[in-house]
Amino acid sequence: MSFVLGVTGGIASGKTTVVDFFKAEGFPVVDGDIVAREVVEPGTEGLRALEKVFGKTILQNDGSLDRKKMGTLIFQNEQKRHLLNKTLDPFIPSFNKHLLSSSGLCQACSWTRESSEQK
Repeated sequence: MSFVLGVTGGIASGKTTVVDFFKAEGFPVVDGDIVAREVVEPGTEGLRALEKVFGKTILQNDGSLDRKKMGTLIFQNEQKRHLLNKTLDPFIPSFNKHLLSSSGLCQACSWTRESSEQK
């Protein structure tokens, strides 16, 4: 039997320290920061959803997400930050499942997850 462990927590809570320990012990790691970037790459459903919610002003000329504009927008307004999370929330689990399945880490995963919006 194998397990998939998710490491979550707020800013400066020690997530990186824990993940670095697992990496050093040889455990495979899927980095949530990388996943969060990949779900908003040009052409993805995640980026289209953000554009629909926040408008074209969050896009750069090449169609990619303007992370600096988005950051300014969401860190100045808690409601918009929650809207960002709510908008992208449906895309993260399916992407994680794809990564874990395609890497061989999880062949028959069962997914149970509580959204941060449900707490």
